[in-house]
Amino acid sequence: ARPQGAKCDIGAYEAEPSVDDTPPVITPNIDGALGSNGWYKGNVTVSWSVTDAESAVTSVPCASTIISADTPGQAVACSATSAGGTGSETVTIKRDATAPALAPAVAPSAVLLNGTATATPNATDALSGVATSSCGTPNTATVGSKSVSCSAMDNAGNSATASAAYAVAYQFVGFSGPVLGGGV
Repeated sequence: ARPQGAKCDIGAYEAEPSVDDTPPVITPNIDGALGSNGWYKGNVTVSWSVTDAESAVTSVPCASTIISADTPGQAVACSATSAGGTGSETVTIKRDATAPALAPAVAPSAVLLNGTATATPNATDALSGVATSSCGTPNTATVGSKSVSCSAMDNAGNSATASAAYAVAYQFVGFSGPVLGGGV
């Protein structure tokens, strides 16, 4: 107890050293346009928050990383040290900012008036894969040049549209009597 005696004194201070038995807490901060299914649709910046409530962080802060190219999965890591030990954290970023490719086609190649025709989108996506693709129904009710619209969306949420051109023609079955083809 203080003071001891009749006068004030400067006292004494004793402290037990704090015990830190846990490494730093590392939290990723991800900034970017999140698409679908865990894919990002543009540039992504990964920065880190490092804290330790029991002792000072003694390691160099983790640098931010910018992912600006499409990737099926790029791992970004951060490691930090304090009196409680070393901790680490890793995040994997999937980036697909490229829309699917379409090469639509109409079959059969010779579309006949009031006939049946089918449009196929022929969609491909090299990275995240095609999620959905479809085309409208070709119109065969009139003769002439026409087009049908097709669309596709990849698993990241990027979309694309394209048109397929086709022509509808009359069906020619030959001449009937009294016209003779003369053997031709």
